[in-house]
Amino acid sequence: MLLHYVHLALRSLRRNPLLAALAVLILALGIAASMTSLTVLHILSADPMPGQTSRLHVPAFDNSAADRREGDSGPALMLSWQDTQALLARGGAQRQAAMYGVGLTVNPQRAGLPSFLETGLATGVDFFAMFQAPFARGGPWSADDDAQGRDVVVLSAPFAEKLFGSADPLGATVMLKDRPYRVAGVLAPWRPVPRLWRLSGGSPIGPVEAYMIPLRNAIARELPNDGWTSCSGSREPGWDAFLRAECNWLEYWVELEPVQVPAYRALLDAHVEEQRRLGRMPNAQHAWLRTVQERAKEFNVVGEDTRLQAALSLAFLAACLVNVVGLLAARYANRAGEIGVRRALGASRRQVMLQFLVESGVVGLAGAALGLLMTWGGLALMGRRGENLAAVAQLDAPMLALTVALSLAGALAAGLWPTWRASRVRPAMQLKSQ
Repeated sequence: MLLHYVHLALRSLRRNPLLAALAVLILALGIAASMTSLTVLHILSADPMPGQTSRLHVPAFDNSAADRREGDSGPALMLSWQDTQALLARGGAQRQAAMYGVGLTVNPQRAGLPSFLETGLATGVDFFAMFQAPFARGGPWSADDDAQGRDVVVLSAPFAEKLFGSADPLGATVMLKDRPYRVAGVLAPWRPVPRLWRLSGGSPIGPVEAYMIPLRNAIARELPNDGWTSCSGSREPGWDAFLRAECNWLEYWVELEPVQVPAYRALLDAHVEEQRRLGRMPNAQHAWLRTVQERAKEFNVVGEDTRLQAALSLAFLAACLVNVVGLLAARYANRAGEIGVRRALGASRRQVMLQFLVESGVVGLAGAALGLLMTWGGLALMGRRGENLAAVAQLDAPMLALTVALSLAGALAAGLWPTWRASRVRPAMQLKSQ
C-alpha cells in the first residue's frame, strides 16, 4: 500500500509541477541555510580527540600585583616562567607540557627556495602524546633531548614537503635562525578542529605549527614569545629579568586520570601557599584547574556570532516551513473533489491522511536532495574564502543524516495541518458540488 501511495504522490506532483517545485525549492533553501550554519557550529563544538579531552586540564593562578586595578582579579589565562618551572619540577601528572609560540627565520637548503619567516611551537616531549599527534616518519625527540634542550625539531607534513620535497628528512638538518636542528620526526597530515592549544595566539581553526622544538632549547636561546603576553608590575630590561617577572605568556597542559585530579588540585594549592610565603601571589587564595570545555569557553571558541547565525538560520527554516504549509494547503484544497470521490468509494480518513503524508514525504526527500546540493555549494564557497574556513566547511556523516532527517521532518510537519484538513472533506458535499 505504501508503494501505491508513493506512486500516487509522484503522479500528483506531475499534475501540478509549479506548486510542487516551489515547495521543494523553498524547503531546500531553508535546509541549505540552516545546515551551512549548523555545520560550522557542529565542527567548532566537536571533540577533536574523543576519549582524551576529558583527561586534559590547564592549571591557572592569580599572580596579579598587590596594587592591581579593580576587575583584574581571577586566574590568568597563561602562566609565568616561574610557575611553569615550579610545576615542571613538581610533576604529579601523567603527562605535562608547557608551550609558547616562536617565529624563526628558516634558511632552506633546497635549491631555489629563499629564506622565510615561519611560526613554530616550543614545547615539551609530552605534547605529542597528550594531543595524539600522528607521525608519518620518525617520532618525537627523546626525554633526554627534552631535559637538555638539544637542537632537535619535529616538522609538520606540509613544512617537511616544502623543505625536502619527496626526500626523507629524518636525520637531516633544518636551519632555524642560523642554527642547525636535527629532524627527529615528521607529523602525518594533521589538523585537529578545534585546535585546543595556543587559543590566545591563534585561531581554533588554524593549522598546526610548521615545526616544534624543545621548550628548554627555546628558553636557552632566548627566543621571544610570538603570541600573547601580559605583565603586571614593573620589570627590568633583558631576557633574564623577563623570566623572573610576573609576565604570563606560557600555556601549561597536564594529562590526568580522574583519580589523579584531587591530588593534583592539592598540589596546585600547595604551590600557591608556597609562593605566598615567598612574597608572590598576594591576591591568590587557591589555584584553578580548567577543563578543555572551560578553556574553550574562556577563549570563546564557539563565538556568540556563530550561535546567533545558527539560531537565525533555524528561524529562516521555520519561515520556509510556514510557506510550505501554505503551498501544500493550496495543493490539497484544489483536490477536494478527488478526495470526495475517494471517500465515497470507501477510503477512510486515515487512508486519505496517510496518502497525503506520503506526498509530503516525497516533497521532503526532494527538498533534502536539493538542500544537500545547496549546502555543499555553500560550504564550498565558504571554503574558498580561506584555508581556515575550509577546515570547518566540512559536511560529515552526522550532519548529512541530520540534513535528510530535518528535511523529511520539516516536510511532514508542514503537511500535517493541510493533510488533516484534506482528510476532513465530506464526500456528500463534494459530490453534490460536482
